[in-house]
Amino acid sequence: MRWAAAGLLACWTGIFLSFFEFDIASAAVLMYIVTVTAFRWITLEAVLADSESTFFVVMGALLVLAAPRCHPIEVPLLEFTVATTPLLAAFVGLAAHFRLVRGGSGFDREVVMSGMVCIVTGANTGIGLETAAALAGLGATVVLGCRTEDKMAVAASEIKRRHPNAVLHLFALDLSSLDSVHAFVEALHASRLQPSILVNNAGVLMASHQHNRAGIEMGIATNHLGPFLLSKLLLPTLLRHNRPRIINVGSALHHLSTGLDFRRMKTRDDFRVADMFRIYGDTKLCNMIFTKELHHRYGDRGLVAVCVHPGTVITDVHRDLHWAVRTLHSALGPLRYLLMKSAAVGCQSSVFAATSDAFEWLGGSYIVHSRRSPYNVLADDRHLGEKLWEWSTTMTEM
Repeated sequence: MRWAAAGLLACWTGIFLSFFEFDIASAAVLMYIVTVTAFRWITLEAVLADSESTFFVVMGALLVLAAPRCHPIEVPLLEFTVATTPLLAAFVGLAAHFRLVRGGSGFDREVVMSGMVCIVTGANTGIGLETAAALAGLGATVVLGCRTEDKMAVAASEIKRRHPNAVLHLFALDLSSLDSVHAFVEALHASRLQPSILVNNAGVLMASHQHNRAGIEMGIATNHLGPFLLSKLLLPTLLRHNRPRIINVGSALHHLSTGLDFRRMKTRDDFRVADMFRIYGDTKLCNMIFTKELHHRYGDRGLVAVCVHPGTVITDVHRDLHWAVRTLHSALGPLRYLLMKSAAVGCQSSVFAATSDAFEWLGGSYIVHSRRSPYNVLADDRHLGEKLWEWSTTMTEM
């Protein structure tokens, strides 16, 4: 459906470009808008709930740029000419850029979170850092859980620079290590902090076959088993609060998963680089299924479990990929900013899930652009959910 929509959009653009004699500026802007829109569909970011508005933005831009050519306007002090049309094209292009890439979906910035304690994992960079900064800016006490203490200290300094009154607590946390997760929870209990919100943000995209000390493949260990164990250990504390929340940062790539093979997930001995996105998608399907299971098991006790897709964001998630891919990614440079979201925009769905009072539909939802969105139907399979819970419990009790 995404390819069909992108193809239809390209056809419409071709018709408009052939029917109207656009100047170079207008044509460039239109091609940029089409490229961004197709990019969002292809990367699974533009879902059904958002495609309609995107389509109208593109069609509106086409009409605005075409209007001066179809119906010359004669106004005493303003006349569309070859000189002024590029200015209009620039305006339309800039507006489309902020709508499609930079604008974000937002969250209520008037929410007061004073007295609330939020945990954000992977908060030393990217989406995690921006999520922690946004929550601190709303008045929450934020616990940073990061693997590298030096980077965690730098992140805390950055948050303090933006929000001098921010209350932060720093704890070492390596989600690929079950021992580290236990140590983190013990240190948190010793601090007497009482968190009511957990944002499971940390994640990795593995391009090589690696295992943790327990012999578990690093991708499933970091992206699912670590957050699963952390959430279970913190549930007794979270459930003491009214409307506690667990936000799992997933990915639209969970749509790529066709199922979970529990016999192979632990070690992935058949790992191939060509399969890395599908394997990553499996771990993100685990995030979505885990979210649904939390909702089924604890929703009636007030827990609000949400899975969010931040979008296609400029982060360092590519740090573990092949050097050639990293080089290409870096070489794209400014072009990335024309197509991809910044981390500050990417964090907005996470912050929305942590602050929204839309309790009638929020729990168990998959959120994209701060709106409930379609997800992989496998996440609704209760048998699969129960099996994943049992398998995860076994793996984390080894």
